[in-house]
Formats: sequence, C-alpha cells, structure tokens
Amino acid sequence: MDGDLFDLVVNGGVAYIGGNFATVGVAPRSNLAAVDLTTGVATGWDPFANSIVAALAVDGGVGY
Repeated sequence: MDGDLFDLVVNGGVAYIGGNFATVGVAPRSNLAAVDLTTGVATGWDPFANSIVAALAVDGGVGY
C-alpha cells in the first residue's frame, strides 16, 4: 500500500481496508480495497472510493 490505512474489518477470508492510498501491492485501488487473507493479494473488488475512507463496518456479512 502506498499511503495510510485508517480502518480494517475482516469478513470471512477477506480483509477490507480503507484509508488514503492509490495502490495495494501492484493493484490500483482508490482508498478502499479487499485483500485475500490467504494470499495477501488484493481481490478483484474495486469500488473506487473518490475520497478518503476513515471507517468501515460489517454487519451480517454486509459492509458499510
């Protein structure tokens, strides 16, 4: 990651991370990403947050 991590939540085998960054590993990701906990590689999920992500939450398998 090339920036700051502000929050992290885990759901299943995936860590969802939010912050102020443009890449996770070699994958371009804008401030929000999902990382496979087994491989440590960014998943295909790429929501492109257009601003800093300061907080994340998961409730019943749904991310907020």
